Amino acid sequence: MDVLEVRDLSVSYRTIRAVSGVSFSVRRGEVVALLGANGAGKSTLLMTICGNPRAAQGRIDFLGEDITPLPTHEIVRRGVAQAPEGRRLFPKLTVTENLMLGAFRPTARSAIARNLDFCFETFPRLKERAKQLAGSMSGGEQQMLALARALMSAPRLLLLVLFAAAALPLFALLGLWLSALAGRAGPLALAVLAAATAAAAPFLFERMAVLPVYAVAASIALLAAYRAGTGAANATACAVFGTLVHGWTTSTVCALF
Repeated sequence: MDVLEVRDLSVSYRTIRAVSGVSFSVRRGEVVALLGANGAGKSTLLMTICGNPRAAQGRIDFLGEDITPLPTHEIVRRGVAQAPEGRRLFPKLTVTENLMLGAFRPTARSAIARNLDFCFETFPRLKERAKQLAGSMSGGEQQMLALARALMSAPRLLLLVLFAAAALPLFALLGLWLSALAGRAGPLALAVLAAATAAAAPFLFERMAVLPVYAVAASIALLAAYRAGTGAANATACAVFGTLVHGWTTSTVCALF
């Protein structure tokens, strides 16, 4: 069963096309990687699945329902959760308080104690830090907390951002854990879609969807912005343009392996 199906999806930021004509699916119990160079639109695609930004064209189906026009809170209510890039925790709240905020869905609120026990069992370090302020934790501990907070909503689909290229043994351990999590017994096993680096792919994922860099339109627009701008605008446009030029600029369409 397809938990998520994305069809001919395109996303734009004003005149710049960030994602163009992407199609893929994530089935029940799968762990799928979303691969691509810097600027290919991986994070944008995950955010679009959550309703912000909106798709310029195409369709997103979740458990057979078109969620493309729905607001973010309604998408979350239906069972989509994301551990976002940058973690976005509440630094002045404790670990437990951050986790409790993840239990947004009505079905999650009715099983808070069970889900909290599951998160503490999965990440014992969080149990040790239960009363510690999130902002005082290490980066790795905060990443654990961001992932556990997403799991507190008892999602059907978990969206992750895994861009760190270091600590490959940790990737291997996380891959084993994600596979076990995706295969849990239940009427609808969890599906996982993660934006990741190619370094993580062999350790983590069962299938991969590869995004091309939308190089032509984006590069022309950014180069024009660079030539017309000054100061910080110049530096930003030049940096992004350089990433597009030196990244994976293949014309490969979104392909499933």
